Amino acid sequence: MVDQPLPDYLLHEIPALLENQAAGDETLMVARDHAPAGVPDFWLFDADTPTAAAMAMYYDSEGRFEDFRRVHDLRRLHVLEEVRRSLLQVATPLNVWLASRECA
Repeated sequence: MVDQPLPDYLLHEIPALLENQAAGDETLMVARDHAPAGVPDFWLFDADTPTAAAMAMYYDSEGRFEDFRRVHDLRRLHVLEEVRRSLLQVATPLNVWLASRECA
């Protein structure tokens, strides 16, 4: 999930995202306003499996990373899995997203 305008940390992270993508990672971008209110950035591992796990990320008011916390509550984990499914419907591949920004 990304904010507009992009915070500095994400501008500096894009080259690494491109390298990861070249190595086989799938990188998708989605505007934060597509996420339900109150949902933090999160990493979701093994989604929709019995071993699913999530890490919620937190940022300060300037958008700088502060902390991450493991999600232990199974109900909250299931909510994040549902949010992920919803966001995948509107996500854009990184290269397409970058190209659309250059043309805007």
